[in-house]
Amino acid sequence: MPDSVTPGILKRGAKLVKTLDRGHFSALSLQKRTLRQLLRQAGNTAFGEFYDFPGINGSGNPIDNFRKTVPIHDYDKIFNEWWHRSLKGEKNIAWRGTVKYFGLSSGTTGAASKYIPITTDMTRAMRQTAFRMFASLPKYGLPASFYLKNWFMIGGSASLRPEGNCFVGDLSGINAKQPPIWVRPYFKPGVQIAHYKDWDERIHAIAENAPKWDIGVVTGIPSWVQLAFEYIIDFHKLDTIHDIWPTLSVFVTGGTAFPPYQKSFEKLLAKPLIYQDSYLASEGFVAYQARPGT
Repeated sequence: MPDSVTPGILKRGAKLVKTLDRGHFSALSLQKRTLRQLLRQAGNTAFGEFYDFPGINGSGNPIDNFRKTVPIHDYDKIFNEWWHRSLKGEKNIAWRGTVKYFGLSSGTTGAASKYIPITTDMTRAMRQTAFRMFASLPKYGLPASFYLKNWFMIGGSASLRPEGNCFVGDLSGINAKQPPIWVRPYFKPGVQIAHYKDWDERIHAIAENAPKWDIGVVTGIPSWVQLAFEYIIDFHKLDTIHDIWPTLSVFVTGGTAFPPYQKSFEKLLAKPLIYQDSYLASEGFVAYQARPGT
């Protein structure tokens, strides 16, 4: 994809985000619409048929009827009654289609590792939200040249573990396996290095190749990003990460709270970064910071 494409995509995306920001949508109306969409899309699944999603959606008050009909499920209940069937390769269980990927999550109570289904529709929704987050960056007053810089994304290995009829791994690894088309020309460390299973091997390859990249944005869990910066700085005998990536301007942080890491993280920098917070979890892309000061 030529370099001229991204600024055009960004300009259209920023215009869309600006239009959406102007809209006076109430949270309740958006949630009602979303509930109806989910009920309709999952109406022919085993879960939807069991709880009569078509009937709930066709009723005069789908919110109350959904609350009365569908019980709250914790992880054990949803997995033992429904998701285990998707893990075995059955289709149309709790969501339409076959689930090819499961994210392994350890951020919740109970089992040490939990299998979260990553459906095709979920992947599409995460990419759409990531694009909206990217398209909000003009609100931070960044120069036009910034949008042609590389993005450094550090996460789990893109080499996923086959398990029966699907593949399992960290969500960041699942996303790195096939990044969105608009990101691929700028995605570093690149798909090949992202597939390295061993962390030490992967971080060493990243450090070796770091001088070749003009990084403007870094994204990832704070602890992983800090470890990567420390390794690169030590490998090249630098004072700060800006000695090798002078145009680094933005850190899109997520996964865990950034403030506990901020003081030690900023010791690795030569100049302040713009921090854009996100809440992307194995369960879904929950939220992102759409503008400064929020």
